[in-house]
Amino acid sequence: MNWAFLAALADTNVTDAARRMATRINISSAEHATSKLLTPLLRRRGGVVALAEAFRQTGLDWDVASCCRQVLTASRTHDPSQTLVVKQTLELTAQPQTYDSDRIQELARNVLSQGDAARGREMYRSKILNCTGCHQIGGVGG
Repeated sequence: MNWAFLAALADTNVTDAARRMATRINISSAEHATSKLLTPLLRRRGGVVALAEAFRQTGLDWDVASCCRQVLTASRTHDPSQTLVVKQTLELTAQPQTYDSDRIQELARNVLSQGDAARGREMYRSKILNCTGCHQIGGVGG
């Protein structure tokens, strides 16, 4: 099944295209392939919701979910209901943590004794983690 077919199918049957794309993404988790597959659905009304349902049915492994999260973040989908569906589907529903001063002190000690600023900068700028999609440090990111 080629990418052009899936993109054309998204024009006529979003649900079927989402199902086929979700299956294809699980087979081909390369970042560029994921972007190529998701983009047609992100442009269609109901596409994000249909894709989320397809992901629920097919399941996603962590690497594929990370690539999907990056593509969805880069797409700047800001509809709150769609964002919620995506976060729930990709299991990105982090719960707020209770402030713990002992934990903060432990983290600070670890950073001072084991921290690597160059590695931290590399991770922050990673396309997979996509921290710069939402956060800005030193004029880098958004």
